[in-house]
Amino acid sequence: MDLLDFVNKLRSSDLASFIICLEALNNEANNQMIEDIGINDGSGAVYIALENGIIINSSFGQRVTFTVMDHKDDDQEKDFDNYYLAENYLNTL
Repeated sequence: MDLLDFVNKLRSSDLASFIICLEALNNEANNQMIEDIGINDGSGAVYIALENGIIINSSFGQRVTFTVMDHKDDDQEKDFDNYYLAENYLNTL
């Protein structure tokens, strides 16, 4: 899905969540490349997946979490309050 289609589908709190994710990308991870953007239909979380494996996500206009998939631990998601902690954890995998 291209960016224009994605943004046009967002409404109210989803759009607010996307803006919050973009701000986090700009403020904390602005040197990282984006791999994917989307919305999780099950949880309602808007996300920006980075090429380094960190996912920036927000639900219902709330603050972001930075998620890392731990492939050594049955693909468990580990959530962090800031990018620095997520990046440090990712580097230990």
